[in-house]
Formats: sequence, structure tokens, C-alpha cells
Amino acid sequence: MQLTEDAKALIKGEVDGYTKKYQDTLEALVKEYQRELDDLGKTKSEYKNTLIELNVDKWVIRFIFALVIGGTIWGLVKYQDIIDNRIALHVTKMDRLPTAISLGEVGNWRGALTHLDSIKEDFKKTEFKPTQEFKNAFYPTYLWVLGQVEASEPDGTWVGQEQWKKLNEDPDYIALKTSGYWDYDEAMNNYWAFCTLKYVKADDVLQTARNYFQRAYNVAEPKQRKGPHLFALAMIDIIENKQPSAIERVKEAEELNPLGYKRDDMWVYRNTFINSTEFKIWEQVCRQVNAGDFKQKYEQFIYQFSKEKTKP
Repeated sequence: MQLTEDAKALIKGEVDGYTKKYQDTLEALVKEYQRELDDLGKTKSEYKNTLIELNVDKWVIRFIFALVIGGTIWGLVKYQDIIDNRIALHVTKMDRLPTAISLGEVGNWRGALTHLDSIKEDFKKTEFKPTQEFKNAFYPTYLWVLGQVEASEPDGTWVGQEQWKKLNEDPDYIALKTSGYWDYDEAMNNYWAFCTLKYVKADDVLQTARNYFQRAYNVAEPKQRKGPHLFALAMIDIIENKQPSAIERVKEAEELNPLGYKRDDMWVYRNTFINSTEFKIWEQVCRQVNAGDFKQKYEQFIYQFSKEKTKP
């Protein structure tokens, strides 16, 4: 059967519509994939450069030892093991950072924190001289893990309270934070926000966290990455009894990432979030600011959000 021109035009219109609908999403996914590859390549390059520097330093030190002892072969042999052990020790310490990251990625936050704590203690030792590049990688990882570690101390405070206190007294960390180096880093602002919610007991804790989440939202690219920051801002709105604002934020998150913030799923599977570590963070800070029962507030919000779908 021969299709009419009108039928062909209709089919073409439908195909073009679907193509346009998913084109932006596909392009965003490609850009995100490329960004991850670039980040991986950069990290690999940094470790490769560090190992090259260590190898060069090893031979420089050997040469100096030889000169000091008189340029003899005996001098090189005598200090060979000492030098190699020092180099191996330095590389081993650096290898703990990727190990900590791997532990965090599988949800072993306590194990990751233990590794990071041991690295941080080694910052004080003369035989371990971390480069600036290593510090730039270490501190974001430390904040990421502190923001995610789920265990509580016997007194009800989050594990990591003491580490957070010491971190904010660390001159290297303070210098990086006050330099503005991370001001427009999406991930860092998100980490600061959750650490603030967990460990800061000031009256303005919600406003401080809001500022961090808002800055993370402002710089997040591609746009699908804005969803988690919108959701966090909505949780603060809920605590502050600003439900209409919270609904608008999560509606925007749903538009940007329909799969991640589908309203029907958020209602049906609400207990998945209610039983999460993040929910416990919101519950704790809600109690801290004397704002009532967060679970009740959230369930009222999510029910209302699910009903928004029926509006014209």
C-alpha cells in the first residue's frame, strides 16, 4: 500500500519530534562520559608524573651519597636499600588514596576514613612530603568521605566529628579553602554542604548549607547534574516549612532528570529514601534547629508532590 504524502509527513513529524526530544539528553550523556574520561586521564597523568619525579629523585640522592662518601661503589651499595625503602614507602602511602576512594565507592565509608586518617597523620612526618597536586586530590576525597560516613558515636554525633574539627584547623586545607580554589567546584560545594549539616552546630547551619547547595546547583553541568542539588535545597525548604518552594524545586529536578526524580516512584518507593543515611542527616538537622518531625514533613511533601501530577 502506497503511503499518502500526508501520512509520510505525519510519520516524519513524529520521528523528528522523538529525535529532538532525546537529542539533548544523548549529547549531555556523551559530554559527561568525555568529562569522566578527561578526569581519569588527568589523575593517571598526575600519578605517572609523581612516579617519574620519585625515580629521578632516587638517582639524584644516590649520586649525592656517592660524592659524600667519596664517590665509591661501596657508598652506592651501602645506601641502596635505604633509598629504595624510602621511595617504596612514599609510593605506598600515595597508593592508599586510590584504595580509600575504592572503598568509598563500594560503601565502605569507615574503611575509607581509616585509610585517609592514616595518610593525614603522615603529613606530619618528615619522610612523607605530599605534593600540592596530591593535597588537591586528598582534601576533596576526605570531605567526600566525611560527608558520606554513616555511623554514629555513642553520644549520637556522627563519626567524623573530630576529623572535621581537625581539618578546619589544618593550615594546608585552610589555605586552599580561603584561596577560592574550590569556590566554583560543584562536588566540593556539595561535600561542604553535607559536612556542614552533619558537623556544624551553629544557628545558621541551614543557611550555610543552602549557600553551598545553591552554588553547586549554579555551576553544575550538564544540566542533569543539577537534580541532587535541587533535591537538597527542597529538603531545606521542607524543614523551613516552605513546601510550595520545595515542590517547585523537585518539579524542576524531575524535568531535568525524569528517571531520577519521577514523582510516582518517589511516592511508591519513599521508604528507600527514608531508610537512607541522607534521610538521617536531614532528620538530625531538623531536630537541631527545633523544626519538628522531619519524617512527617517529608511524607506530607512527597504525597502533595505526587498529587501535583493531576493538575492541568
